[in-house]
Amino acid sequence: MIHRHWKAIVGLAAVALAMLACGAPAATPTPLPSPVPPTPTPTPAGPVVISTANAEQVVEIFSVDQAEVWSVAWSPDSRAFAFGRGDAMGRQDPVFAVWDVVAQEELFAPVRHSERVSSVAWSPDGAELAVGSWDETARVWDASTGQVVATFTGHQDGVSDVAWSPDGARVASASSDATLRVWDASTGEELLVMRGHADTVYGVAWSPDGSQIASASADGTVRVWDAITGDELRRLAGHTDRVVAVAWSPDGNQLLSGGQDGTVQLWTSDSDTERRVVETGDAWVNAIAWSPDGTMFVLGGMYKPLTIWDATTGLLLVELEGHGGIVWAVDWSPDGTRLLSASADNTIRVWGVSGE
Repeated sequence: MIHRHWKAIVGLAAVALAMLACGAPAATPTPLPSPVPPTPTPTPAGPVVISTANAEQVVEIFSVDQAEVWSVAWSPDSRAFAFGRGDAMGRQDPVFAVWDVVAQEELFAPVRHSERVSSVAWSPDGAELAVGSWDETARVWDASTGQVVATFTGHQDGVSDVAWSPDGARVASASSDATLRVWDASTGEELLVMRGHADTVYGVAWSPDGSQIASASADGTVRVWDAITGDELRRLAGHTDRVVAVAWSPDGNQLLSGGQDGTVQLWTSDSDTERRVVETGDAWVNAIAWSPDGTMFVLGGMYKPLTIWDATTGLLLVELEGHGGIVWAVDWSPDGTRLLSASADNTIRVWGVSGE
């Protein structure tokens, strides 16, 4: 069931997508230990115009029926995206699905978990998807058929994030049980358990060379781990509240972290202390993503618009108005031309971007 709601005019290139909605009531999930403020009620209005250096063009917005969208991810070829959904009270079916932006069709019927789908990630070759859920599992699915390939069981609480190793052989998962785990992507075998965080681990990311894993936690720290031994290498303490997102720069020289202190912090990847702090003006930073060339990053937060920043100067470049609720996830297409954002307003938006 496709719902087209309204158009938002932004100063970026045009793109269009269609969204599907599905689902039946599911069991009420056990909430992760994170205070979630009431979701603002989106109020569809007329066109929203912002001023940027580029020509104003139109983006179409599509929504998922009465269910927050918690995760989005572009395929490696930038042709399709995956998303995960499910509302906080379990009233809507928690599913993930894949939408082909070029063909304007779903690749397979939406796949259900028993609780909210919190994270989705494509394998480097685009053949498989890793999906994490509040049902305490992560799974690998065939991206063309929607058939399960492997199931990861071992976490004692909800899985908040998943990430593939650059070689596609392993998947790392982060959980509300305060651990990170590394799994064999083909067999589902647990390879490593990394303990040290004192609270929920919200985010996980592999270094581009695959040698290290970074994690973001409600204990206020970012930690860097040896991806082979599981040993803690560095502890980065700079945020004054929960850290909910972490991402390596494409060249591997910097770590970007975002937290509920309203800042993003850029860490030199081989230092425990060297960092730059960017005050975003928002209460929380929930989601971050680098541009493929590493010159910019995009942020999604609690009250402010989606924002794009210069990674060298830390200056705000563009604000993207439109979402009517908290932005839970963002992703930059590998070809550099589009952004995805997922929100508590039950929508996914595709934004055209240009480096010109």
